[in-house]
Amino acid sequence: MQWVLFAIAIAALLLAATRFPKTAYGMLSALLLVVGLLYWRSQGGTDGRELLIPVAHVVISDTVVTQAYRESFNISARITNNSETHTLAEATIEFAMLDCESDTTDESACAILGSKRRTIVIRIPPGQSRDFEDNLSFAGAKIRGHVRWRYSVVHTQAM
Repeated sequence: MQWVLFAIAIAALLLAATRFPKTAYGMLSALLLVVGLLYWRSQGGTDGRELLIPVAHVVISDTVVTQAYRESFNISARITNNSETHTLAEATIEFAMLDCESDTTDESACAILGSKRRTIVIRIPPGQSRDFEDNLSFAGAKIRGHVRWRYSVVHTQAM
């Protein structure tokens, strides 16, 4: 949908260029610059904010996983920002669903049934914690033993 609106805006600017060429081409250049910056940002461009809080300073605790409907699971946990100076704006967490023979099986011997990454947008000041909830679906996962969960923070972004 955005591309259709973008195409209409360009067509209108090109049509306006016949009467006001300097204004229309200036606006077209500005529009192309904004679209380019938005595209670059959506593809992982950085402004350095994620470098302020190392992933080791963001801790997940009190994780509770309950089965929801069919192959989906409700996850609730607490995120703690152990940074001394920066407010956490978002954290990307990777959740892995493991199938283990028993509760005592070493995690390295378990089969990984699936993994999902979720970006949790949450404002956590330095030294504080916040709770969050999410729902994950692992369609087609056939559990043969005991389910075990592995989760880790893989990316952070500061405010």
